[in-house]
Amino acid sequence: MDVFGTQRSKWNEHVEKNRNVVRVMIDAVKYLAKEHMAFRGHQSTDGKFLNLFNLLAKYDSAAAAYVQIIKERGQDKLECNFLSPGNQRRLLSCIKILIQEKIVAAVTLQKAFSIIFDGTTDCSKKEACSIVLRFVELCDERGPKISERLFDVFTTGDTSAANLAALITECLDSHRFDLNWLISQSYDGASNMRGAVSGLQARISNRAPKAMYTWCYAHRMNLVIEGMIASCTPIRNAIGILEELYVYFAGHKRHDAFFESQREYSHKKTLKRTGNSTRTWRSVEDATQVVLSRYSELCQSLEVLSQSNDASTVTGAQGLLKQLRDITILICLHIIDDILSVTGPVSRIFQATSTDLAVAVNTVNSCKSVLLERRSDRQNFDTTVEKAKLFAESHGIDPGIQQSSKRKIRRRYADGSIDAAAGHNSEGQQTEEDKLYVSVYAPAMDFVLSDLSCRFDDSIRPVICQMMTFSAGSLLSRTAVTTNDIDSFCSKYEVDVDVVVRELNSFIPVFQTNHTLVNMDDIDPPNDGNHSGNKLWIRQTFLQPYRLLHLLSSFPTLLMVYKILVTVAVTSASAERAMSKVKLVKTRLRSTMSDDYFSSLLLIASEKDLIDSLDSNDVINRFAALSAVLRKHLVHC
Repeated sequence: MDVFGTQRSKWNEHVEKNRNVVRVMIDAVKYLAKEHMAFRGHQSTDGKFLNLFNLLAKYDSAAAAYVQIIKERGQDKLECNFLSPGNQRRLLSCIKILIQEKIVAAVTLQKAFSIIFDGTTDCSKKEACSIVLRFVELCDERGPKISERLFDVFTTGDTSAANLAALITECLDSHRFDLNWLISQSYDGASNMRGAVSGLQARISNRAPKAMYTWCYAHRMNLVIEGMIASCTPIRNAIGILEELYVYFAGHKRHDAFFESQREYSHKKTLKRTGNSTRTWRSVEDATQVVLSRYSELCQSLEVLSQSNDASTVTGAQGLLKQLRDITILICLHIIDDILSVTGPVSRIFQATSTDLAVAVNTVNSCKSVLLERRSDRQNFDTTVEKAKLFAESHGIDPGIQQSSKRKIRRRYADGSIDAAAGHNSEGQQTEEDKLYVSVYAPAMDFVLSDLSCRFDDSIRPVICQMMTFSAGSLLSRTAVTTNDIDSFCSKYEVDVDVVVRELNSFIPVFQTNHTLVNMDDIDPPNDGNHSGNKLWIRQTFLQPYRLLHLLSSFPTLLMVYKILVTVAVTSASAERAMSKVKLVKTRLRSTMSDDYFSSLLLIASEKDLIDSLDSNDVINRFAALSAVLRKHLVHC
């Protein structure tokens, strides 16, 4: 009888049971991290993790037996307690490392990536910073797809460009990234990020010369909208009323009155905040739409509240009701809604992962064209005013604009005659609609147009201009390119311009013939309210020609060029989205967690699809390698 073989077999059975216990732990860890839940309670023997493990153990015999052993023998008497807080953190760290290894493997395969970086202050009074990588993934039969993955998170008390650059490069170097693969970088427009001499982008460019900096298009569009809001006094007054409504209905009784007035609607809307300190990218658009779509219910609830016994409630309701029934305010709200109906979808396009530089530049140009057309045609303003007046009439409000009372100035002319009502004669007298056009509509439109031209003036950067030569729309409209069309771009990214020109001129007729055969169904445009925008989206992108090239084998250099083009980051919205989870993960009750624990939780919460693709055996093997005791109980003989 083989005694050693029998003992080895029994020990392997013991190891397999332990691995099943860790598999249940992995399921519990994944669920809690995805749902942003705390693991431990007030004591280490309590908390959501242990409760969830005990629940899952009812459906796994090995886990149930392990729970029973802990109850009988006590945690301190076990040689290896898998459920200890320390092992929970180690398991989280292993999952994080495996996620990062998957991302590193995908980037290494393509040898091209971009950095997206952003930060926000967390509840521990530190700056929580996220590093997002943009790269190409080969997913399925459809071909290449753009991915933006959260790679790492850290906190710091020093947000200087030098410190941030050191932390970012340290992170990249620790994972053996070749900085020659770094194609671009995208941040917001803060001075420590954007500085041309000592900003973060300049310091990264010193290490990675190919890393072209792109000021986030979504941030720039948000600044355009912010400027429009402050462009004239009537617009500011209308936005102020939206904020007053939000503040007034913040009380639970007033809020309940507004909800009660919407009882006929299955979906009840709430008022949105528009204050400067808390305004989001689309809060003004949402606030305007809520007020206009629930105008009757809003007035009804204010009328009910004006009969209240509370003096401040009555005064506030009467004041807001009077302002809401002012036709000038309604016209201003419709003007705001008209402008945001153009800029709002553009802002959301800039926040999409699949947006590349071709889409961004063409979208800005389209936005300018639409706004310029509306500004040039007075009929658009008249239509907006007429729409506001019909809106007022439908709600029982006098659509007539009150004439502004101005002091009449008697003027004496050179011949001694006196004009008793100078400037107020019937001939050529300015109407109230004309005054609104001059004082509200024209300044708001002019500001948006001038700000768009100023903030999105990429014509001074020849590399960006030459990138547009490779867009799908450009390929469909031209017959050939020359070296002068793309020389700066090729020099920037160190590719042979003559080879690129030769391959591109050969590819143009191929693309014009076969571009409709490229499957782009999985690339959904943002929800911009325009169903027909899908075709425009496909016509602008770099991804459509890149997918066609991926099916061919005759254009290797051009394939590499298009990989660079689709990898260029134009927005930092993905980093913003990652940072939106900070307040869910790091709460005031969990403000002292370590950076490794914090980043592990945030990565699992952000990259759920990668978590689901992990093999539990890989996680267990990585977990077992952390200590000799774990290796003893989790590795087969």
